[in-house]
Amino acid sequence: MEGNSRPGTPASQELLAKELLECPVCFELMKPPIFQCNSGHLICNSCATKLKKCPSCRIPLNGVRNRALEKIAETIEYSCMHSTFGCGHVATCAEISSHESACSFRPLPCLLGGNCRWLGALNDFKEHATASHGFTLHKKDATKESFGLDVRIPIAELDKSPSYANFVKYGERHLLLAFFASNDHILSFVCILGESSPGEYQLSATHKEDPSRTYTFAGPCRSVREYDSIRDSGDGLYLSTHVLDMMRKGATSEKLVLKTRVAFERK
Repeated sequence: MEGNSRPGTPASQELLAKELLECPVCFELMKPPIFQCNSGHLICNSCATKLKKCPSCRIPLNGVRNRALEKIAETIEYSCMHSTFGCGHVATCAEISSHESACSFRPLPCLLGGNCRWLGALNDFKEHATASHGFTLHKKDATKESFGLDVRIPIAELDKSPSYANFVKYGERHLLLAFFASNDHILSFVCILGESSPGEYQLSATHKEDPSRTYTFAGPCRSVREYDSIRDSGDGLYLSTHVLDMMRKGATSEKLVLKTRVAFERK
């Protein structure tokens, strides 16, 4: 037994319950539904859906549940599945799933395209993007209620590099200015590297040589976890290829200037 728990105490009983609930395949603590073969060998729900035979005795699995062990599972607390990324939350099996789906420590995949397979904590994403993808980190004065950032993007290079990103450190906040190009449009938006934000941003696109050709978008700074849904819905500064062609006319250079203005409420 671990620690100084004496037999019969609540602590020792929970340790025993956790030993009984360890899945023999993935070694995770089982949560209901818990399955067993006809010989009584246990297996968790996740592993049972992947296997046809019992991993212990090789007889076919037939969907029999161990209701008694499920009752025991309902009495103990489980650690969040994102504990390896820093979460220390514990809860009963009835509550832990809802926490895990919204846990601020749940890992984030790389959002910058290509074949990058990085997966890590949200707070580590900016270091990954700057170190592995070479994106720029700008620092802004957090004593001001807002800041501006101008980014010049060569339109002619979009086919070679269809996505750009700039990171901004604004006090304790980190923001991502994303720029995404597809076959029929380009899209730019701002996200915060966090769960939510009281911030608002405005984006305007202006051709370097003709300020009269300007398009503007304003919206809230949503979480970077919503990156894919923002990109897929076009919820940002959306410029069609037709608009880009109009902006190119009569220009000797093809640089699009993105002017960003971000403001946060005072706490």
